[in-house]
Amino acid sequence: MLFPTDGSEPAEAVLDYALQIASKHEATIHVLNVVDASQDSPTGVQDDVSDVLEQEGTEIVNEAAQRATERGIGVVSEVFHGDPYEAIVEYSTRSAIELLVLPTHGRHGLQRFLLGSVTERLTSSPR
Repeated sequence: MLFPTDGSEPAEAVLDYALQIASKHEATIHVLNVVDASQDSPTGVQDDVSDVLEQEGTEIVNEAAQRATERGIGVVSEVFHGDPYEAIVEYSTRSAIELLVLPTHGRHGLQRFLLGSVTERLTSSPR
């Protein structure tokens, strides 16, 4: 089972659900955070920003992994760099993931149009 997370409040709520599923089916949960490297930094501090985001991503997956371990659930945690959609597809293919548990921010209207939705892209993808 793959649980991609950005550490947001909606993702934290879905993590409990994912852990229940993993526990019930004695599954290993893969916790993935993707450092979104798809947007260029106009300030030239891309490396510094990337380092900070990677550190935050590591903290996010470590906290989720700890929660899984406390419940006796096997866990694999990873931090990738790249486009979130592409990284999730690549990871799930490479790791032979059978189930994705996807949090969403529930954006609507203009906010969804401007910010996009990785979950929407994943659920509508033919892969």
